[in-house]
Amino acid sequence: LKQAAATNNTNSNGTILDASVSDKQTANALFNLGWMLFYGMGGCVVNFKKSYAYFYDAATKYDHPMAYYYLGLQLRDGKGVDKNLLAAHDAFQTSMALVGSDNMAEPKPAADAPAQ
Repeated sequence: LKQAAATNNTNSNGTILDASVSDKQTANALFNLGWMLFYGMGGCVVNFKKSYAYFYDAATKYDHPMAYYYLGLQLRDGKGVDKNLLAAHDAFQTSMALVGSDNMAEPKPAADAPAQ
């Protein structure tokens, strides 16, 4: 998953990211946008392709553990991307490895998130 990640100030949706914002804040913002698109929360319409792009950026550019987890879900289920069980497994493994690291704290999804 990491091989296609770019290290510039734009995400895969073309949004320019503010260089003054910390990496952790940027990673969490990207994750939260992906999460809102994944569940259709906060006035967003469900869009799995866009959610995948935000999760991908948060995961590959910032090692965001929950972004890797959601990449795994989308790859496992073929939501917004072609189903790929091997890549899903790798994403889940990376997520688990990062949760135990000194990386960022695992964000908690909102209690009112709809069930899949």
